[in-house]
Amino acid sequence: MKKNLLYILTLFITVTTFAQAPDLINYQAIIRNDQGNLIQDSNIGMRVSILQTNATGTAVYTETHIASTNTNGLITIQIGGGSTSDDFSTIDWSSGPYFIKTETDVLGGTNYTITGTSQLLSVPYALYAKTAGSVEGGSPGGNNQTNPLNNNTNTSFAFDSRDDNTINAWSNGNSWSSVTYADTYSGAGEIISSNGNFAFNSRDDNKIFAWSYINYAWTDVSYADTYSGAGAIISSDGNFAFDSRDDNQIFAWSAINGSWSSVTYADTYSGAGTIISSEGNFAFNSRDDNKIFAWNATNGTWSSVTYTDTYSGAGAITTSNGNFIFDARDDNMIYVWNAQTGIWVSTPYTDTYSGPGTIITSPHNNGN
Repeated sequence: MKKNLLYILTLFITVTTFAQAPDLINYQAIIRNDQGNLIQDSNIGMRVSILQTNATGTAVYTETHIASTNTNGLITIQIGGGSTSDDFSTIDWSSGPYFIKTETDVLGGTNYTITGTSQLLSVPYALYAKTAGSVEGGSPGGNNQTNPLNNNTNTSFAFDSRDDNTINAWSNGNSWSSVTYADTYSGAGEIISSNGNFAFNSRDDNKIFAWSYINYAWTDVSYADTYSGAGAIISSDGNFAFDSRDDNQIFAWSAINGSWSSVTYADTYSGAGTIISSEGNFAFNSRDDNKIFAWNATNGTWSSVTYTDTYSGAGAITTSNGNFIFDARDDNMIYVWNAQTGIWVSTPYTDTYSGPGTIITSPHNNGN
């Protein structure tokens, strides 16, 4: 049986406050099937819960929706405006962290088979202000007044326990979790952090470990390189990637689902392109087989496109707002990878290499 997948594009967008109605969080998602095709113009059943403390915490609010996808597979709902017996206005946003859990039935009913959980990384200002007034302190403008825009209380910590070869990690509202590695301290890789998550290279047993504060668990992947050949771990918006040079693999780790995925390239290390990142996504140029690979942080999958250039002719990969673009000069094609769909598209041009202009970018945030 084919299993449909929910790809969350925008978790938290805006908060709208009305005088006689509850505050609302606008939420959007794109629905696709297991083949990557959009589920268009269809009714989708959703149950949304606000969880307190962690991704498996107590639900302080639950509601249901019937929403319709548009021709782009996009659904839009307002959390706080669904069918519920709970009171959205009573949530104490100062007692976070909070997580949004979504459960989906792509047939429009209540047989919820798709589940996803993500943390609200910033507290909605209008909602927090309703509960922050109960905090004891000075008068408005005084030194003891809490500023919700500076309420950066969510923190993760990690440390290397060298004598017993364990790495320990902690985040708000949870206990410590640890993982054992085979290295002596002299061989242990440096712990790196990104957006509350951690990763490190366990060199003696050729493993990369990563810890997710969302799933509150360690996961590892084995690589074939000796340390001298392994590429450095790079990070982007909480995700990690590295180049396993001896077996020609690029590994990427998703903070959302806490799992590793890999793709094999044909290059020797001397020919491998540098991994680049943008908004949590990764891309690199596999020069020996003329392929560009991109990894989508939303669904944790790799996709590639083949070009006819030799490396000397291939243009550099350019990034913008999580998307990638490059100029395949020998076949006069421009390729673009869309971060929302995870799909490559191309357009031809008639110039020879001496003629094409430089690609420029213009990021925007109008949602289109």
